[in-house]
Amino acid sequence: LPALPEPRAGASVAATPNAVVVTSGVTTGHRPAAATLVGLTDASGRLTGWRSAAPLPSPRFHHASVHHAGHVYV
Repeated sequence: LPALPEPRAGASVAATPNAVVVTSGVTTGHRPAAATLVGLTDASGRLTGWRSAAPLPSPRFHHASVHHAGHVYV
């Protein structure tokens, strides 16, 4: 399993058929992060690495997210 580019606490995770989406949380030093990271999977379902996606409008901490009908809701 590839490590996240930086440590996160209090982030939310949603699984889609082809990816794992990690939103917001706090980084080292308790800095709020609005960043979104996407972990793409290969044909066997294994994560192959992380890429950045559009950040949230503002940071969130201990929030929920869900994948439904092709969208991730936070």
